[in-house]
Amino acid sequence: PPSPPPPLPYTGCGFHVSAFAHGGSGNMFVGARYGDGSGGDALRAIPRRRGYTLAVLDPTSFVVEDWANFDTYASGEGASMVLNGNAATPCTPYTNANTRCGDAMAAYLNSLASTHSGFFVLVGTHDEASAAMSPEATAALKSVLGMEAEKVGWKKMLAMISKVGAASPLYEHMSEDGGVADAWWWKEACLISPPAMPPP
Repeated sequence: PPSPPPPLPYTGCGFHVSAFAHGGSGNMFVGARYGDGSGGDALRAIPRRRGYTLAVLDPTSFVVEDWANFDTYASGEGASMVLNGNAATPCTPYTNANTRCGDAMAAYLNSLASTHSGFFVLVGTHDEASAAMSPEATAALKSVLGMEAEKVGWKKMLAMISKVGAASPLYEHMSEDGGVADAWWWKEACLISPPAMPPP
């Protein structure tokens, strides 16, 4: 029989977000090679951290321009954020100490609206991400990224792929039981099937 065709080259035209409550193995953000999402490569070494993690990607090159994590479970002085791989720092700015990381995430998202219009944003939650969320953070997820869920409840996982300024996300999934949430997106070019095998 003839040999199968070689695999298609990696084009960087697909994304997969995997959010789950427990465990830390695997990458939250992966670039999918094929239309079925297989053959993924980590977009960048972005660790899973409690709360919300967001990755901002250039809309043409798909390079990760920035990423941030906000611990929207913790409150008070113990609540921290990580910006682009730097050391964790207390969440700022904030107006309410009990939702300080929610407020900081809202400020971050609103800044993207003015500086990164049209950029891809991958969003994933880990562990617990709702206890210290603020109404402003939920509103920013809706207004900046078009999130459709009213809110992300206790131990519910959110996986979302969107663009800054979008009216609705490209893909959004929230687990209803605290289990795994997955979001997939790939350009139309990735949906093309590999070339057919030559006749025998």
